[in-house]
Amino acid sequence: MMFEIDSYVCHQRTNQKGKVFGYGYKIVDGTYWTTLKVELLEAGEIKGFREDVYTEWIPCEAEIIQGV
Repeated sequence: MMFEIDSYVCHQRTNQKGKVFGYGYKIVDGTYWTTLKVELLEAGEIKGFREDVYTEWIPCEAEIIQGV
């Protein structure tokens, strides 16, 4: 599943939550993997950034991230 810019996502292994702001790629064993660049959010504030392959991210509700 690909995500659009401004989609809210949760990282499956670290449980970090945030909003997609870009795309990238990395090469693993000679294969290109699409990555998501995500602003990590906590109570609606940016707490950092993370880039990982898109398969590590799942959809997340904005209310969960923003603490609404």
